[in-house]
Amino acid sequence: MDHATSSSRGNWLVAAFLLVMAFAFQGSRPLFDPDEGRYTAVALQMLDSGNWLMPQFNVYQDHLTKPPMTYWALAASMALFGQNEWAARLPNALAFWLTGLLVLLLGRRFVPDRPWLPALVWGSGVVTALGANVINTDTLLALFETAAMVAWLRSRDDPASALRWRLLMWSAFGLAFFTKGPPALLPLLPIVAISALEGGWRQALAVFDWRGVLIFLVLGGWWFVALMLQRPELVEYFFGYELRDRLLSDVHKRNSEWYGAFKIYLPILALMLLPWICLRIGWISGIWRGRRFSWWRQCWQRDRQRVVLLLWILLPLAVFVLARSRLYLYLLPLAVPMALLIARDLSPRIPAPMPRRWLIGLALCGLVILGLKGAGSTLTGSKDARRFAALIQQLAPDAERLLFADVTARYGLRFYLQVPVQQVGRTHSNSPLARAQTENVLCDQVRAYPNALVITRGTAMGKRMLPEVRPECPGIVFQSLQPDSGLWRVDWTQSQLQPASHALL
Repeated sequence: MDHATSSSRGNWLVAAFLLVMAFAFQGSRPLFDPDEGRYTAVALQMLDSGNWLMPQFNVYQDHLTKPPMTYWALAASMALFGQNEWAARLPNALAFWLTGLLVLLLGRRFVPDRPWLPALVWGSGVVTALGANVINTDTLLALFETAAMVAWLRSRDDPASALRWRLLMWSAFGLAFFTKGPPALLPLLPIVAISALEGGWRQALAVFDWRGVLIFLVLGGWWFVALMLQRPELVEYFFGYELRDRLLSDVHKRNSEWYGAFKIYLPILALMLLPWICLRIGWISGIWRGRRFSWWRQCWQRDRQRVVLLLWILLPLAVFVLARSRLYLYLLPLAVPMALLIARDLSPRIPAPMPRRWLIGLALCGLVILGLKGAGSTLTGSKDARRFAALIQQLAPDAERLLFADVTARYGLRFYLQVPVQQVGRTHSNSPLARAQTENVLCDQVRAYPNALVITRGTAMGKRMLPEVRPECPGIVFQSLQPDSGLWRVDWTQSQLQPASHALL
């Protein structure tokens, strides 16, 4: 079998492998709060209200921490395939598979002898494979950022079509920005750095072709502009709370301690390299040599592609480390250049044809990842929205609204119970937008919705939420549905006040 036939066969097999990894057990795991619950609740609100511009939990609460791309994808999927876990996770599964296909394209450039190997490394990584099963923005972000890097690399290889590829690059960055905002632009750091190294600052500035930037602003910025024109107070919210404070302050309370980067990013980086880190990949041991400028100069002279991949990893990673807001999946897009580097070092060590022991090892690796995805579908806990919904359905099947008083709302309940979920009283968010929308509304909401269920601290919210707290409204008597559960209904026969709907009668 010649090399071209072998590579083509390998590409098809890896594409099929990625498809299995994307969709295996995709609809079996329940939604977990808080993130999965928030994303699905906003998408369902869009479907119910018809308002696709303003992300909201309900008519009283906006949710503007992310642009609407992910919510649109979720809403469209559930509109087409129904309100179920499989449909809710479909956008991420497709994004995972499409990203894998882009890694196949990148493999032709960085590992020409085995172009399928980087996609295999990437798709069998613990973090990437399991991340496709979690409703989040980072899997979609990884797709668009990878597409932008593919377009930029093609613009360097094909001068005659360089403009077209740069416009495609800025289109992909626009979609990435419409998915997660400013973090989408971090791959521009290695792009500008490499361009400057190759042709000076003039070539670096050429990256910012005005036509491409205009496309980016139209695709990625129109939503922000539209909202800020409607509500001028959002200028400070977007540029202050969401951008400045995430970078420079601990107001978001997301591992902002000095050691937070080590606590969050070291474990996730190790998991991103599994199982391939066990093969003693050369570039990992070579990172320490990168502390010397002379090493970079020598590497640039003899292996520029390695420098491209290292800067693709290290420059965005430096921003993530320095920023004061840190979460595990922030690094998910960096799995692509990491897989390319691993494959480059691994390919020369694989004999041709591939021995049976390698094939058996790869098959076992895939089965282990699939086993982890299957095991994840059986997980449960206090964040399990399906289990919590079953309890509420048992105790209060006629609840018309779920009011979370002074505890963080579990928005995933809306997915299962199909009733609005609302945060009332004191919010655990530091967002000025959230505080303004949740203070001092419990009693008004209880009167407006007489069959509402009020949820406070108690065993229903998990043992960490004890002791139970009784909601307080003047003239209204609350009755616990179950001892120490934290689930309360109004006893209108004993209350001095009547519900607003009754008063209208």
